[in-house]
Parts: sequence; C-alpha cells; structure tokens
Amino acid sequence: MTTQTQSRPESGTKIDSTVYTRFAEVLTYPRQGYHRIIQQTGSLLKEIRINDPEPFLNFAGETGQMEVKELEELYTRTFDLNEKRPLEVGWHLYGERYQRGEFLVQMRDRLREYGITESGELPDHLTHCLQLLSRMDTGEREDFISDALLPAVKSIQQGFTDENPYQGVIESLITILETETGGDNE
Repeated sequence: MTTQTQSRPESGTKIDSTVYTRFAEVLTYPRQGYHRIIQQTGSLLKEIRINDPEPFLNFAGETGQMEVKELEELYTRTFDLNEKRPLEVGWHLYGERYQRGEFLVQMRDRLREYGITESGELPDHLTHCLQLLSRMDTGEREDFISDALLPAVKSIQQGFTDENPYQGVIESLITILETETGGDNE
C-alpha cells in the first residue's frame, strides 16, 4: 500500500464533477488524443489532492509510450474480452437477472433526463454513469455512488488478477468515489 504524503479532504467531501468527466474519457475506447486525456486527468488528480495519485500516474507512465493501436488492444483485452471486468455497471450488480433489464431502462431514462447522448455502449456502461455523476446534484450523486457505482467498480477491481495498467485507473476511481460518499478506502 502506498504511503499517503499529500493532504486529504475530509471523508464525504464534494468532488469537483470535472473528475468524473475525465475518468469517463479515460475509460472510453482509446483514440487519437488519448495520451492528452490521460495527462489532463493525472494533473487534475494532483490538483484536487484526494490521495497520492500514484496508481493513476503508474497507468499514465505504463501507457505513455504506447501507440493508439496498442492502447486499443490493451483496452479490449482488459475490459471487452475479460468476463470479470466488463464496464457495464448493471452486469456487476445483477448479472443476467431480470433486474439488470430494469436497471438498463432506468439508466436510459436518466441519460435522457440529463441530456447525455448514448454512445454505442449500453446505457449502464461505466462511462455513461460517470458522465451522469458529473451532472447530478450532490445528494443524488452520493446515493448513485453508494447504491450502484461503488459496488460495481469494486467488482471490476476484483477482476484484476494480472498485471494490468488499467488497474490503477480503477483504484483511483474507487478512492474518489469513497471520498465523496465518506466511505473508508483503506
């Protein structure tokens, strides 16, 4: 475990919603400009001083020299071809049970309500959920994090049994979600 050397906000601190937009961009399929997105996100993490940004910065360092094609392959291996780490939140919460269908419908309604355009991904994709967080008010955001996102993202984290740079992204995201909801991230 990394020793924390930076000051931390109190648990339950309201997080600048920009961080959720940045993480949505990092967890989107890589494209031209992806390295810039990673750098901007790393800078934001240092600025907000939630914790030692080391897990995310390790990701940035390990992927910094990769070509976009290599990043695409890494992303696909990490999330699309690994049955334990899909980025669909409902899958982590409900598996293939009927409740997942209900959750998908609720997510589609919420995305519409908040003016978020769906990508080619399902409405419960983590990137959609993070965009939604960036537009919710504090109370609704905390409930959504506690009830859906945090359990799903922790499930994704448990799927990392190999050395993979994206694990640092997921670890940093968990820290941010726990900080906002007052959860213990030890």
